[in-house]
Amino acid sequence: MLDHRIVLTTEADVRDVDPRTIVDGALNSVPVPSMDS
Repeated sequence: MLDHRIVLTTEADVRDVDPRTIVDGALNSVPVPSMDS
């Protein structure tokens, strides 16, 4: 996936933030485009 592209801050690293969580949150916050006119 994209998690290998995420560079965590030192604080996030210390807090054991999972890069996959960041990617999932970003992808889930963008609405899926629809074909409705």
